[in-house]
Amino acid sequence: MLRIFSLCFAFTVMVQAQTLETIIENSLASHNSLKSIEQKLSALDDSLELTQNFANPELTFSVSDIQFSDPMSRSVEPMQNEGIAFKQKIPYFGKRGANASYVNAKKSVVYSSLEMAKTALVREIKLTAYTIWEFEKERAILEESLELNRKNIELGTIYTLSESSLHMQTMG
Repeated sequence: MLRIFSLCFAFTVMVQAQTLETIIENSLASHNSLKSIEQKLSALDDSLELTQNFANPELTFSVSDIQFSDPMSRSVEPMQNEGIAFKQKIPYFGKRGANASYVNAKKSVVYSSLEMAKTALVREIKLTAYTIWEFEKERAILEESLELNRKNIELGTIYTLSESSLHMQTMG
């Protein structure tokens, strides 16, 4: 029964064992900070497309009047004014290009922060893996040292027993 349990345990450990590269790939794919930076990059891509378009036109209707009972009648107030305006902003020469280069500069800054975050994450994963490996090696060395100490104690006990029996033989 114990054998079956230990085989099942060993099998589950082997199934769950992952290589360092697999852990790094999974972490890079599912890290929330990296996802948010990637979303910022996608938003900057969208705003880059918007820099190439003209601004939305505006249509306004205005009435300047003090009286409110009949705003279309000029009999009460001679300073009445009604107006309809249509406005379209046309950028000056090079303004759209300047806006595009500004967005590209922001995008390169965000991209470099993404690369730095990825590098920092990979560094932390590798440092943690190295620390775990280092602790495992220290544990193995300690176990080996304990085994050597046990053997030294056994040898010392055997030597003491053989020396005392040798002393008894010379006495007798």
